[in-house]
Amino acid sequence: ATVNKNGKVTGKSNGTAYIKATSKYTNKSVKCKVFVQNTKYIAITFDDGPSASYTPKLLDALKDRDAKVTFFMLGENVGYNPDLVKRMKAEGHELGNHSYSHADLTSLSKSGIQKEVNKTKEAIYDACGAYPTVFRAPYGNLNDDVLSALDTPSIYWSVDTLDWKHPNVKYVKNQILKNAYDGA
Repeated sequence: ATVNKNGKVTGKSNGTAYIKATSKYTNKSVKCKVFVQNTKYIAITFDDGPSASYTPKLLDALKDRDAKVTFFMLGENVGYNPDLVKRMKAEGHELGNHSYSHADLTSLSKSGIQKEVNKTKEAIYDACGAYPTVFRAPYGNLNDDVLSALDTPSIYWSVDTLDWKHPNVKYVKNQILKNAYDGA
């Protein structure tokens, strides 16, 4: 199987395939397992939590719908809410690192970047016994120094709903459906 620049897998119609992925930033390669199905998917992610007031309600709603998401967490919030991180893991959600304090990592020194990434990684591990499997940079700001500090894939987004600016369920749903596209 191969993957084009838009992330589309070819050479396999259904089932499991293995691909070799190479970072254009670090030139490191890794073998990746991919699942190919003729089904449409939207990956839903949440940044900046966990929050004692919002995350329990969100987890309840996800559980009711048997939905799994990725939580990109801030290390400082993990420390205040370790039981929520344990619950996320127990309910099968993916755990992601979103830095410790939501700093623009591109404005920090290499050691500052490493501190933000590692403190969050350890906070998540201390909370639930598992390390984050993915990373998302605050504001989406990346450079070579940030990428070289990571030991997990860096994940960007295709649709930013700006839900913090427009906290309306109907608006957010419409933004997702209006802006989603194949290969995003």
